Amino acid sequence: MRRDRIYCDSSVIGGYFDTEFQIDSRRLIEAVKKGKITMLVSEVVLQEILAAPKPVQDLLASIPPSSVERVSLDKEVIDLRNAYLSANPQKY
Repeated sequence: MRRDRIYCDSSVIGGYFDTEFQIDSRRLIEAVKKGKITMLVSEVVLQEILAAPKPVQDLLASIPPSSVERVSLDKEVIDLRNAYLSANPQKY
């Protein structure tokens, strides 16, 4: 059976400890820990987590490696980001 794959940025992981986002973030993280969902994270997210408070770092470390997939920053990803930013330059 194929698991859903969801890209998570550092705010999703940090949201686990933020009362405003806690309910949704905890629900998602618990599903990832149970192997129901694969969490996709980029190198950028991993670097941000390294600079985050220790509880946030520990949370990511507590997720089984089999439930995490790294997204590399290759040319295709950079091109997609650039196209997204170009589509609405005033917003960014």
